[in-house]
Amino acid sequence: MLALLAEMARAENETLTNRINSGLAEARRKGVIIDRPVGSRLETAELMAKHKDVVRALKAGQSIRNAARITGKGVSTVQLVAAAMKAA
Repeated sequence: MLALLAEMARAENETLTNRINSGLAEARRKGVIIDRPVGSRLETAELMAKHKDVVRALKAGQSIRNAARITGKGVSTVQLVAAAMKAA
């Protein structure tokens, strides 16, 4: 019985994945841009200026998680700033 339910769940997941992918492919074929809106990403300098406290914490040798905890920012934000610091 469990094997049957597991197989049904797998088949449903596969169907859902195929429908999502075909919808995305159709949108791309029609020329729809599937990404963040233009201008919503910050440039490296703007990102580092906006998050000066994160830059300071990372330069002081804090880990990404500690810097996030200290500054009250999300871990993803701190990771973006750290990547920008490495790129700059």
